[in-house]
Amino acid sequence: MITNPCYVADFETTTRNDIEDVWLWDVCNIATKKHTSNCNIFDFIYFINELTTASNIYFHNLKFDGSFIIDFLLKAGYQYSNVETKKLKKFQFNALVTEFGQFFQITYKNRQNKMITFIDSLKLLPFRVEKLAKDFDLEIGKSSINYDKARPVGYIPTEKEIEYCQLDTEIVAECLKVFLEAGHNKITLSSCAFADYKEIIGKNKFNACFGWWRNHAPLDLDIAIRKAYRGGFCQCNEKYQNTTIKSPVWYNDVNSLYPYVMCMANLPYGEPIEYTGEYKQDVEHPYYIQRIKIDMNLKKDGIPCILNKSNGINCNYIVDTQQQSTSPGGVMELTLTCFDLQLIYQNYDIYHIEFLGGWKFKVRNDMFIDYVSKYYQIKEQATIDKNGAWRTIAKLFLNSLYGKFGQNPIRRKKIPFVDIDNKVHFYKTKKEIADKFNYLPVAVFITSIARYKVLTDITKVGKENWVYTDTDSILTLCKLPDDMVDNKKLGKYKIEQVFKKTRVLGPKTYWGISTENRITAKACGCSKKALKNFPVGKFNYGETVRGGRTTLVTVEGGKRIDFNDFTIRDKRNNIHRKEYTDKEASTILNEFFNKNKIINFD
Repeated sequence: MITNPCYVADFETTTRNDIEDVWLWDVCNIATKKHTSNCNIFDFIYFINELTTASNIYFHNLKFDGSFIIDFLLKAGYQYSNVETKKLKKFQFNALVTEFGQFFQITYKNRQNKMITFIDSLKLLPFRVEKLAKDFDLEIGKSSINYDKARPVGYIPTEKEIEYCQLDTEIVAECLKVFLEAGHNKITLSSCAFADYKEIIGKNKFNACFGWWRNHAPLDLDIAIRKAYRGGFCQCNEKYQNTTIKSPVWYNDVNSLYPYVMCMANLPYGEPIEYTGEYKQDVEHPYYIQRIKIDMNLKKDGIPCILNKSNGINCNYIVDTQQQSTSPGGVMELTLTCFDLQLIYQNYDIYHIEFLGGWKFKVRNDMFIDYVSKYYQIKEQATIDKNGAWRTIAKLFLNSLYGKFGQNPIRRKKIPFVDIDNKVHFYKTKKEIADKFNYLPVAVFITSIARYKVLTDITKVGKENWVYTDTDSILTLCKLPDDMVDNKKLGKYKIEQVFKKTRVLGPKTYWGISTENRITAKACGCSKKALKNFPVGKFNYGETVRGGRTTLVTVEGGKRIDFNDFTIRDKRNNIHRKEYTDKEASTILNEFFNKNKIINFD
């Protein structure tokens, strides 16, 4: 269902006299596929000023294209207004830009007094245009042009260049049309998924499960429990790190890991009960989040699996609290789910632990079954029907819901202004608190249980056979047991490929060539295109990948994409500690095993 007229637009830009300038643009009407093209930003602003109905215009990366719109509007005398969107006056605009620089939308009241909303389609369809065309099985595909060609002021685009730009907008328009006609009209994928979920579960059940948190949870409770919120497990076996493996390595992916947890596991709901000290078994509230102070060291055969969040964005997995703690005495304070606490008992030697209290929860397992079943069935039927569009949409919806529950209610926006260097910069507003909070404990436990499942599966295979894991994938030196493998069943593994030569340097940094001679190479922060055909002999610390780092730079006119060399860096912790004797470790650890009931995950 498409309400307002909807378009997809795209800018092609070049550097002219040290100013980034639009030399070609295209707007494609999603409903009619009619194109409007021209060759400068002035004519684009004229186009949107002449629209006589409120319209949505999607850019596939609004952070780039939107920078040219904001630059032009500010320098041409249009007024930025920080009022609510519906209160904008003619020739005023505002922008939803987060403190981290994410562009969600720009809204402008045009000359006809109509609201023109620019939306980032990349937040709905998070793939490159080329991949969208492939995944949606479109008959059209992305083409290419000479990006380095000189295009001075007054340059007239060729027919091939216009066709290239029109193909880009038409591909995104084709994909968005399916999305919008299904009624998914929010500005982010997670918002669309959340809206659909609330409709499926119904108002009464939604309020029964999450109503207390949304209406009564204080901010300090959200802040405290958020300390237990960690992402997917991403780690490599130190034994095989920085080593070229010339024997087969199986690349296994879990079928819909998070949807599996949402369907199969008990999850928290309702009002949490705060307790002091150590959690005591409570049949009515079997799940808990525990605050502790701990001094621990990784076991000889343990896997570093607890992410230290105390260092902000520079997080790493805890090996030794004595080395990684910033507190006196080397004791580290952690907030953990019961599943993460069990992982500590399994993988670490504990020398001191103090229980500081926490929160316990009721659980149920029927909150997400209908939602997951809906999209899993759509995905399966689309696979049978060879309908790439709906298969892709179903996969996106399966994996995008849980994150909405983890959304942080504390927000800051960025407001644009033109500085003395004639470039657009942003300043941050004061912190704002959302009126209602989403039920954070659901996201905390979904991710925690998912990590626990993956680490349990690694144990089943044997650490000696485990090479690398990234959230829902496991690279192993042996084929997984038959009872763990199924190409379709939720929670089972699918063998994506088998590498005949593999090299893992660290999290999200590995190289492999399959038995079908297909190279898979990843290095966190490096473009995949630059790594294509990169030889394993050069895949090492300190090596340079030519043009591997893509940087978006603020310049006069808007943004410029710079391509720089990328250096593969060693980010390992290399943290070690003097080992305790077996007797010392055993004595201390047994005390805690004897008085703590360990939760088992089946």
